Amino acid sequence: MSNKKYNVFFNTHTVSGIVVSIALYIIFLAGAFALFKVEIEAWEKGEWKDSTRRENIDFDFLLKKLAEDNFLQSRDLKFYLEGDSNSIHLLMSAAKDTMNAPKEAKTRCYKSLNLHTAEATSYTESYSYGEFLYRLHFFSQLPRVGIYLAGVVSLLFFFAIVTGVIVHWKKMFSNFYQFNPKSSLKRIWSDAHTTLGFIGLPFQLIYALTGAYFGLSILVLIPANILYGGDRDKLMDDLRPDRKSYEWISEGETEIPSVNNFVLKNFNRWEYLKPQYLLIKNYKGSNMRYELIGELQDSERFISSGIISYDIKNNLIEELLNPYEFHYISDIQKSLGRLHFANFGGQLLKVLFFILALMTCFVIVSGVLIWMEARNKKIGPQSNANFPLEQVLFIYPSVCPYFL
Repeated sequence: MSNKKYNVFFNTHTVSGIVVSIALYIIFLAGAFALFKVEIEAWEKGEWKDSTRRENIDFDFLLKKLAEDNFLQSRDLKFYLEGDSNSIHLLMSAAKDTMNAPKEAKTRCYKSLNLHTAEATSYTESYSYGEFLYRLHFFSQLPRVGIYLAGVVSLLFFFAIVTGVIVHWKKMFSNFYQFNPKSSLKRIWSDAHTTLGFIGLPFQLIYALTGAYFGLSILVLIPANILYGGDRDKLMDDLRPDRKSYEWISEGETEIPSVNNFVLKNFNRWEYLKPQYLLIKNYKGSNMRYELIGELQDSERFISSGIISYDIKNNLIEELLNPYEFHYISDIQKSLGRLHFANFGGQLLKVLFFILALMTCFVIVSGVLIWMEARNKKIGPQSNANFPLEQVLFIYPSVCPYFL
């Protein structure tokens, strides 16, 4: 590689890294602790780990208690069954029966339910440090634009990784074995930056790509929507079949079947199935449905999704998705989610990802310190060493011919 091209990649790596350094540091630091969101919430509440199996939850009891204080008719109810705490989360859609629903039922709401007492707390009341860190990881505190900002940062991070590999490729292996903490300060930061960046390279690539996908998924959905001829409902049904919604027709005339019986009868339909969600769609409606969603254990299959649906009106149980079959569209997206949230491989994998995330934070800090040490050298006019903008503007003309 010529010196000119090397300088272009080096300057591009430096500028892209400096621009996103603060936001990227926040993302990785918050994400490292968000891996243990459930554990942090349990610690904060001072709760002991509960051993209640999800198939033994008394859903009929929970629904009866919920109906005392909430308008449930015509709503879609989604119970989150993952984890093993003594509470589960519930997402209730807006009521579709707008003629009979009170004002407060015309917006969706989120509840946390105690499995033993059915005590329901709102999202605000159940807000925790774990939830704060999880939302901070995606900059969700910034309404609407936060998730897109996180996606742009991830995309620039991927760009910094690629240019960094190009710049450090020749000395990446040698610096790995020659790291000496007794060297000069700049050499320490430089060697640590290269060494730790090399160790965490696969991890960083995974998070840069998956983070960009989730943050900028709209860029994926636009061309996908074209392929589906503008049929957005069909697209979302294929991507997320669990989110399929049914139009409200009328109130049902028959008695509501037991949810507990449905769960117990279908829980073991597939061997090694782990329940994730229980959905009740169009509650008390003539076209009411129960759906049980789960996946196989990690030891059986890395990516799987099973959906069992019960059409109450026709008394028919359907297998919408078989977890032992591969479903290309939904499973590809699911694989990205598993890689990003490290919800495979158990606690040991989460600990490993936690260490690698903190290591990435150090790589970010060391990169900034290398840049600061280089600027402290008395080379060139003093004015150029005082404000980063001059350096960005100086580098820009040399980068443009290659990337515009």
